[in-house]
Amino acid sequence: MRELNEGVKRIYTDMKSYFLEPPIFSEPNKNTVQLVLKNNIAARSVRKMEGLRSISIQEWAELKPLAREIIYYIANIDHCTTKQLLEATGKSRQAILRHLKTQLKENGGPVEEHGSSPSDPTKYFSIE
Repeated sequence: MRELNEGVKRIYTDMKSYFLEPPIFSEPNKNTVQLVLKNNIAARSVRKMEGLRSISIQEWAELKPLAREIIYYIANIDHCTTKQLLEATGKSRQAILRHLKTQLKENGGPVEEHGSSPSDPTKYFSIE
């Protein structure tokens, strides 16, 4: 073991990066710890493929890594807010907004913006 609690942190990080539900920890009898990991590979694969169908392999290869991460994340959770993208990627708000702008449908990308104005607090993004 390299670091105390490193395994638990890694479980949370890895599950989030694979678009899985967070782990559930419990202490059924105060002497043991029970860990439940929900993993539906089939459903996750279908969501990923459905969301990314509109992008060719060549277009995908030409995208910057953060743009790929944003598109992949949106495709796997159906729709998301800027705040969710900030939390999922750990990048700055400016970087997220810059990459989102280049991937909007109006600019030739697969991402669709849903909101009444640029500053709409209920705005979210999806891939149609």
